[in-house]
Formats: sequence, structure tokens, C-alpha cells
Amino acid sequence: PAPARAAARAAFDRLGEAAFRARLAVTDPAAAARIGAGDRQRLLRAHEVFAATGRALSDWRAATRPTLTPGAWRGVVIEPERAALYRRCDERLAAMAKAGAAAEAGALAARGLDSRLPAMKALGLAAFAELAGGRLSPEEALFRAQGETRRYAKRQFTWFRHQMADWPRLPAGGNVGDLRQILAANAPLTS
Repeated sequence: PAPARAAARAAFDRLGEAAFRARLAVTDPAAAARIGAGDRQRLLRAHEVFAATGRALSDWRAATRPTLTPGAWRGVVIEPERAALYRRCDERLAAMAKAGAAAEAGALAARGLDSRLPAMKALGLAAFAELAGGRLSPEEALFRAQGETRRYAKRQFTWFRHQMADWPRLPAGGNVGDLRQILAANAPLTS
């Protein structure tokens, strides 16, 4: 709810992270311990949930049951070839630039929103806003936005490699036969 969100932001800004985290530790010690340093958004969310429901976010999470029972599903990482993915990212950003991304970014920047809001952290937004403000050329803005997007794609490759290390990989563009072969090579599903 909006009142809880506004109150949490005001308290965070007034107290600072350490004191805000200490306050959260009273109502949700697990969240205060779990949430990393500098993660304002998650600290605020944990506080907002308690303020709105009277129940700690950690309690809500602990009471949640998985939709799919363990062993009833298998995961496969569909992994595109990196150079092809980067090329598609670059082409998509070029199309966005051509379609008016700078005007859209400039209009959003003109609203004077808090730079810490998730929407203000969108990939390429800063570069296109600088283009709209006359601080970058179209080529420079596109170059920066494309580089930022490729770095994000690289982080996703890394995340999948570490978080789903044991999941089989299917090259993008693979066919259903490839997928069936990968799944058949893995342990059978439990009933």
C-alpha cells in the first residue's frame, strides 16, 4: 500500500540504512540478516510488508509451499550463442533508438523521479535521457545503451552458470529432439 511505502521511504531517508535495518530486525530479524548491505529496495519491501499486514515477510515466505512438488519437474537452460545474442541486443536497441527511445527517456527524466526507483534503473535509460538533453550524440547514446545491455546479458549467462550449474544446456535454436535427448539422459521424474 502507498502509505506504508511512503512511510518506509521517509524513515529510511531519515534514519539511514543501519538504523533502518536495526528497526527492521525487531519485526523481521530473518529479513534484516538476509538482505545484503546497500539493498534499499528489499529492506523497504520487508518493512512495508510488515507495516501493511502485521506479519513479517520472512513468515510469509516460510509459509509458502512450492507450486510444483520437488522431483515433479526438470529444468533446462536454453542457452543462445553469445555473439548472436549480443548482435540481437544491439539490433533491438538500434530499433528502439529509431522508434523514439530518446524522446521517451527524456519525458521520463523530465518528471524528476527519484533515481533509486526501479523504473529509473532501466537499461539504456540514462544514455537516451542524455541524448534527449543534448549531452550525447545519437551514436554515443546508442553505443552506451548497447554496451550496458550486453553487460547485462553477460551477467545473465554467469547467473545461470552458477545458479543452475547442474541443469542441462540446450543451444538456442535446438529442436524438440535435442530437448527430448537431454531430458532422457537425466534422472527420471518421480511420481
